[in-house]
Amino acid sequence: MKITKELYNLMKEAGIKNYPKESCGLIYKKGKKGVPVECKNISSEPEHNFLISASDYAETLCKGEIIGAWHTHCNCDAKPSDADRQGCENTELTWFIGEVHKNDKGEVYFGENVEVLAPTGFAQPLLGRNYCYGTFDCYTLLRDYYKQEYSIDLGEWEREEDPWLNEDNYFENKAKELGFELINGEPRKGDIFLIQIGPSGADHVAIYVGEDKILHHINGRLSNTDVYGGSYWQIRTLSHWRHKNVN
Repeated sequence: MKITKELYNLMKEAGIKNYPKESCGLIYKKGKKGVPVECKNISSEPEHNFLISASDYAETLCKGEIIGAWHTHCNCDAKPSDADRQGCENTELTWFIGEVHKNDKGEVYFGENVEVLAPTGFAQPLLGRNYCYGTFDCYTLLRDYYKQEYSIDLGEWEREEDPWLNEDNYFENKAKELGFELINGEPRKGDIFLIQIGPSGADHVAIYVGEDKILHHINGRLSNTDVYGGSYWQIRTLSHWRHKNVN
């Protein structure tokens, strides 16, 4: 899939208009051509990341098959980050990345280079990931761990940022949907803990990996392992779950 003049012009116009926030959008198929559209960036850190809302995705899907995605980087080149590469793999779409800068005169301009990124099988290691909601976060770490350790595909869905703030028992409901069952007993490798970090309800998931350690990923830190027993994480644990297909 190649960049078209229509896509380039939209990326340029939106990138300059929204600077210093990243612009983003999708490309849907209409006949034999791809039609680019701009979507709202709902990331809580739009200067560094982008997140397309589920409603924008659904609206675009109603127009035709989604065949690509695009976004801009601000004040840096268009070279794909690890989050970009993983996001491309997760969506199984071709991605286009542009760059927007401000010169010494205060003029915002769109760089000539647009990177084209296609899925290649890239897989980021479980440890040492930079946090990026929707691409590298506590759920995607769980999803990738289960794929790697048990060949279980937990799947993905379009997520708004911080959905647990708008739905009671969001994490508990998702755990049930994904095949996890509530446990009351000693943890085993592969079990998960739903943890409360914020003021109300579960908002984090950690994976028990044995030897009294959990694997998890919180905002502002690299994905890592921590001691569980007697720790802050155990104190803040609300529930303990085990997947029905993990013995």
